[in-house]
Amino acid sequence: MEALNTSPRRLLFIDPSDACGHLLAHLRVSGWTIERAGLSEANASACDVGLVHVGRQHIAYLHALRALIQQHEMEWVAILDQEAWREPAVSRFVSDWFFDYHSIPADDERLYRVLERAAGVSRIRAAHLKGKRHEQDLLGNSRMMKALRKSLATLAGSESALLIQGENGTGKELFARKLHQQAKLSADAFFTLDGASYRGSLSQLDPPALARNVQPAKPPQADAVMRHRDCGTLFIKNVADLTIPQQIELLHKLQHSRLQGVQVALSRCRVLAATDKDLLGLVRQGSFSEPLYHQLSAVQVHTCALRERGADLGLLAEHFAKRYSLEMGRRPRRFSEDALSAIQRHAWPGNVRELANRVRRSVALAEGRQIEAKDLLLESSAGMDWVVGTLSDYILRAERQALNDVLLRYSKNMSQAARVLGVSRPTFYRLLHKHQIR
Repeated sequence: MEALNTSPRRLLFIDPSDACGHLLAHLRVSGWTIERAGLSEANASACDVGLVHVGRQHIAYLHALRALIQQHEMEWVAILDQEAWREPAVSRFVSDWFFDYHSIPADDERLYRVLERAAGVSRIRAAHLKGKRHEQDLLGNSRMMKALRKSLATLAGSESALLIQGENGTGKELFARKLHQQAKLSADAFFTLDGASYRGSLSQLDPPALARNVQPAKPPQADAVMRHRDCGTLFIKNVADLTIPQQIELLHKLQHSRLQGVQVALSRCRVLAATDKDLLGLVRQGSFSEPLYHQLSAVQVHTCALRERGADLGLLAEHFAKRYSLEMGRRPRRFSEDALSAIQRHAWPGNVRELANRVRRSVALAEGRQIEAKDLLLESSAGMDWVVGTLSDYILRAERQALNDVLLRYSKNMSQAARVLGVSRPTFYRLLHKHQIR
């Protein structure tokens, strides 16, 4: 392997495995600086790429790995035990959060090339984002997304607690941040508390612990934020993962107006909570506090699963392709017809986050003039075995495919989409309703 004429690339190898010893030796010869660490002591702040060995025994710690990934703007590559990849929780997690993945025994040459590309992408993206935060929006022309955007204006004028429910990757935190920006407290801080990873007592939260997650509109000093008359917004993500003692403590502080140990009055702080779990079901099971549920869920919002937003798939894919091409300094590529068809067929269990991650990877690794299904790690229609069915089954599949194809190209103009299919606009909407494409 030939070393590139660049400054040393920096690799963080989490939960080191003997299976990668040969690769690590090649990386060092090629100029890589390697730090080996367990998950609990890992520090990714000075690295370009994170390489993580994921085994079946690590499933219980995925929340901690997710928290580490979220804290650092770098690329992550997974090395998977064969048993681990068969676990649905692991496969979804890797598809959502990782630049690429490999199985053991790893192909050293292929993995080396991927790490080199990941390092390049990481540095280009860091340079592009330096000094500015990439603004995101609630994109989509589906009826569900239009209704969600409309709710922002209504909810921004309220100070009531809000419960945001939806599957992983559907934009719950993005919705919370957009709501904060539009609210009258938007000049104040936005604090986040992750119920999945925080295991301390809420009474022990101190200003630095909250200040690490502050993202105010105008960045003041942390202590000034804490003493501010209005503290802004407290966003509790993964609220269902708080322990019972934490739930009781949070309820007490919400009801008694102060968060002990922090100069923040929760009575002046808008509380937004988010979960991908059935919170009311957990209340019935006795694993979530009923009084806290009622305290947090006075108003509720549901974010939309991507599989229910077929009309938005093309728009989102093109958006992410343009965004990541710009960040990586690569020539923009269009999606091939086969890739667009594969995007429509995929179930997207990881929702928008999975789509963004697959597109980001394809922009970095695609070598042809177009992005193909294989670049997205999706199945090409060329290798599919079509299931024989009744004539009605074929008609239904043809209708749905026609709707998805036309929506990929005319998602912003429903009248044009109807004309292309040769049907009236009312018939077009009836077909969308029939196939649950919104």
